[in-house]
Amino acid sequence: MRSGFRFVFLAATAALSHAAAAAIVTPAALNGWSGTASGASTTAITTTFPNAGDGSAEITLNDGTGEVDWSYTLPTPVALSTFTSGSYDWWRDSASTNPAIQAPAYALWIDNDCNAATTGDQAYLVYEPYYQTTANAPTNQWVTETVAPASVVWQAGG
Repeated sequence: MRSGFRFVFLAATAALSHAAAAAIVTPAALNGWSGTASGASTTAITTTFPNAGDGSAEITLNDGTGEVDWSYTLPTPVALSTFTSGSYDWWRDSASTNPAIQAPAYALWIDNDCNAATTGDQAYLVYEPYYQTTANAPTNQWVTETVAPASVVWQAGG
């Protein structure tokens, strides 16, 4: 049995003042999305856990040394005040050996001056499902997670 756990999630969306649209993401055409793995982790678009017959981003965390991020950067910066909600779908494999409460997080990158070259003003607002409830994460089923301005988040950096 593999140590660690595997998360799979579908493209996240964020509703802002201008219309957000779902993108079809395939291994050959990521449409602005990028996946980054560190440590003993891996990620790829696969058909291992398809949602509605499609593929998904498969994330495997083999031990506590790594992480995986999937990100999409808007082509034009928008004010945080225009964020009304975001959502993502995820699946947690029941074979996972990580704590039962863990599930994928959702983060918004904040750049106060909209200049990527100045990093002192940048931070993430991070939504984690286990701060919303004390229940264990469901396994072997797709879960839709909705993030709203009233959700509990924490700040990293900045």
